[in-house]
Amino acid sequence: KTRNESEKRRRDTFNQLIGELTLLVAKDDRKMDKSSVLKCAINFLKQQHFQAESTSDEASSAALDSKLRITTGYNIPDIVQLYMDALAAGTFCIHCSGHIEHASTSFATLFDDTVIIFNL
Repeated sequence: KTRNESEKRRRDTFNQLIGELTLLVAKDDRKMDKSSVLKCAINFLKQQHFQAESTSDEASSAALDSKLRITTGYNIPDIVQLYMDALAAGTFCIHCSGHIEHASTSFATLFDDTVIIFNL
């Protein structure tokens, strides 16, 4: 008898929780079965998780932009423009050992023939 009572309490609790979930996710007054309630709740939680992630990404981007503006005096679009201007002028890459690894065509004429050239 104790086992039956605890099983009934478990079912009653489960049904009560499903009822509360139904109030949160039901779009209208129609009756929903338990699996439909759970599906709606899962979809709702996925949507909330996605929105939270995108909001977090936007906040991180804004924080980075603010930090760059404080430390360099430039915001991200300005830094991108400076970088693009530098690429147009030419670029080269120096390994930590001091060897030049890559150079754009405009810089390649300044270095010896051992440099690997990339047209940028």
